[in-house]
Amino acid sequence: MLQAPQQSKLALATTLADALETLAPEPLEFQGPPVVVLTRQSPERLSFEPEEHVNEAGLAILEGALRSRVGEGPFSPSAIRRSAVYSGGFVWKFFRLLRAGVEVAQANDLAVVDDRVMRVVIKEERLNESQSLREVDYRALAEVHRTNEIGSVDRSYLDDLYVIAYRDDHVWYEVAPVLWSLLKSFMS
Repeated sequence: MLQAPQQSKLALATTLADALETLAPEPLEFQGPPVVVLTRQSPERLSFEPEEHVNEAGLAILEGALRSRVGEGPFSPSAIRRSAVYSGGFVWKFFRLLRAGVEVAQANDLAVVDDRVMRVVIKEERLNESQSLREVDYRALAEVHRTNEIGSVDRSYLDDLYVIAYRDDHVWYEVAPVLWSLLKSFMS
């Protein structure tokens, strides 16, 4: 079982409750392109571990957005990193994942949102995101993941956020990181 830092129950509830309220999304956060939190992969070295392809500069932007709202807050560095990566760079999704982490931590009487809590949240997110995907979808998403191009793939995958358009030197595409492990199973 996890060892929580020594805090009173009242301090614990206040810290997590404050974080939950502070992380409520604002309307403007739903607009704009995602922060580039991933690096492009080469087809020769295809990976299914999003955390092996972190763009540290993009991660710093999301961490800064979090720190401007909650300071240090009740989040471990690994929980912040995992939320940033699996959000795909969308600020609203980053905060939503962290809020879900706070809810899980509260339900389990934990003082901090740590990596273990975020693994539970990401697993639930993966299940929710993949409910409507079928073999034809996995085939299309595997092609995007392999090439970082949208090509002839149905553009509705962009609307549904199964595919994310990133912009750095140029526009490139990647499958939402939360789905990568499912693609690994499909492509094996």
